[in-house]
Amino acid sequence: MASYSLDEFLGDGLLKDFGPKFADDGWDDVPTIKVIGLEDMEALGLDDAQRDALELRIYLHNRSLMKYAEKMEASGVGLIDLMSMKPADLASNFGMRKAHVATFVDTSMSCGIQMPPDLELPRGPSGRRRSYTNSRTLSPVSPVGEVSSPQLNKPPSAVRRQSPSEPQRAGLSEGQSSFGHSSARDSSTSSRDSNAGSRDWSASATPRESNANASEYGFEPPSLLRPIDATKPNQPKGVFGASSSSKGLFGLLKAPSSGDVTKLSSIEKVSLRLLAPDHKNGVDPGAEKEAKKKGIQKPQTFKASTLFSEKPTLFFCIRRPGCVMCRAEAHQLFARKPIFDALGIQLVAVLLEDLDDEVWSFWPRYWAGMVVLDEKRDFFRTLGGGKLMKDNLFTGFFLNPIARLNFKRATKTGIPYNAKGEGGIKGGLYIVRKGRGGVAYQFAEKNFGDWAPLDEIIQVCHIIKVKLFSSILIVLWSFVLSQLRCLSSLLSVLLIWIEI
Repeated sequence: MASYSLDEFLGDGLLKDFGPKFADDGWDDVPTIKVIGLEDMEALGLDDAQRDALELRIYLHNRSLMKYAEKMEASGVGLIDLMSMKPADLASNFGMRKAHVATFVDTSMSCGIQMPPDLELPRGPSGRRRSYTNSRTLSPVSPVGEVSSPQLNKPPSAVRRQSPSEPQRAGLSEGQSSFGHSSARDSSTSSRDSNAGSRDWSASATPRESNANASEYGFEPPSLLRPIDATKPNQPKGVFGASSSSKGLFGLLKAPSSGDVTKLSSIEKVSLRLLAPDHKNGVDPGAEKEAKKKGIQKPQTFKASTLFSEKPTLFFCIRRPGCVMCRAEAHQLFARKPIFDALGIQLVAVLLEDLDDEVWSFWPRYWAGMVVLDEKRDFFRTLGGGKLMKDNLFTGFFLNPIARLNFKRATKTGIPYNAKGEGGIKGGLYIVRKGRGGVAYQFAEKNFGDWAPLDEIIQVCHIIKVKLFSSILIVLWSFVLSQLRCLSSLLSVLLIWIEI
């Protein structure tokens, strides 16, 4: 899977010095940049060549082919032109392996993250409202609750692929189409469709594309997230916790009861130590590593409650940062960061031991969010109901077919892994509400490599946001009512005084 390092994503080409510019407008991490819309690219002042480079890098990142990004960008050939090349030309010009060629030209891959239509990205530092595009080029990890297209069941020759210039009917309204385009430099054949918010592919087609029109290299409609509502998923795998303040109308329901969810008092005082901060522009992983080794940077310790005192927090408790199953889950979870940002959820990875080299191999490549250390393993202990969920390799893996299937699923991603560190203590996931709201959701890893269902995670985070908004409305309404009562009392006193 492709790295979440900003430097690796932007590369040494046309986008090398654009990190600060992206960050100033709120596009400060790789998953968020990958959903950038055409309107925001225009606001950032990207020219045609830079937009082509960004589109190419997003496409390659989604397919874990970033090793070819520098050569392809330097060639000056646009994405559509590259996809129209013969496999032999791709192999000879860019040193692309046969399997990678097949992945590169396969536009039917369902590999992308789509923002739910009811969510908005937070405003950037500039204060400008940011738009986003529902990407056609989805990530290698299937999105939550994807809706398959009936076209995919037909033979390839029978599939009519949608032209990239057309708005995506399944998830895009007019003016929200993706920003894919050809990189032809002929100004007479390159134009923008300002009304639809996308380029005119037919106008930008080069003579070489006359027999291979861009529509032949279109994309299927983006996969959709399952509709999010206020009901719990069918057959939930995690434990849902009711709000301590209101267990009726606004609280979540758990299966089968809310008594098994971890109490807030069990985790709020857990001592954590910062291992790595959020990876954003200006945060150099190499400098962070050297500062820690030389002792320049003093360890920051704090209570867990510090993290969720201001905003809801997702704690991802990792068994071992070198484990392929842990790395794969971390990567697919962090790929949804734009969704979590829109829902107001911060992401924190929790480790149970500090293996210096392993931390820097894990961050920011597979997880670019905050990484903390739980030395006493209290988070892992509370997930097990007061004791660590520990298993050995023989009974927990070799004699467990589910664990072996989980391992097989993770290794298919091609992620490198090792056996360093404690691998027998199982992890899980917590979603904690803001302040004293308590635990909204928890998931314990019963088998090695079990993943918390993404649809449950997204749904819980959505309900937390809805409940928070409802609470704000209630507070505002209570304030208005109290002011009206005061005003009514003053009017009564005034009328009595006038009568006297």
